[in-house]
Amino acid sequence: MSAVFETTPKGCPGEALDHVLYEMTMMLRAKAATEQADPKTFEHSAFLESFVIHVRALDEFFTKPDKKRRDDDMAPGDFVAGWVEKVGRDSDADRMHKEIAHLTYGRKRKAGDGGWDLYATAWPIVQESIRFLVALKNEGRLVGFGDNFTRVEQLLLQFRGVGLTIALGPSTVGVTSSPAITGWTGSAAPTVPSSFVPNLRAGFHSTALPPSAVSGCLSKTQ
Repeated sequence: MSAVFETTPKGCPGEALDHVLYEMTMMLRAKAATEQADPKTFEHSAFLESFVIHVRALDEFFTKPDKKRRDDDMAPGDFVAGWVEKVGRDSDADRMHKEIAHLTYGRKRKAGDGGWDLYATAWPIVQESIRFLVALKNEGRLVGFGDNFTRVEQLLLQFRGVGLTIALGPSTVGVTSSPAITGWTGSAAPTVPSSFVPNLRAGFHSTALPPSAVSGCLSKTQ
């Protein structure tokens, strides 16, 4: 018998945003952990597959056509009014499905890393994530719920670090110039090493949200 749990109400975007921010943070943490692990170890494979799964979840969140979304699928437009979805995919979506999420004959013959380029895999999602987070900040409606504001600020800084690394090379450390990232409108952030590790306290679901004892939204007005 499966465990009984309370699902996230669709009409509570401030609460549901926790899951989107969680996916972004876990993608970054899994990427950093993959880079630090020995490629020949079990840990490296586990971190790599975790990274790909979180990228895949965000790719579907950002690019899945509305007509293909299920009733309980989250979409950017649930959180940002007037969100314009990107047409087409730049990601390795097909490879993520066939090599990680499903057992298919589309997998490479040799098991293991398979030559995944973490930066190339993450880059399309980094761009869309920045656009989404900037829109959240500009709209301001949901960032006041729980600790959303702090987490959005941390993620923008961390994504900027990924952008610097992609634009200027993995060896770049301590660069403070603004990268050419679509949607980035803020001032130059503090120095971000290219091998950054996200704030450990922001790595999982929000701890600031009070538990919901009844159905409906949590205590703060959405």
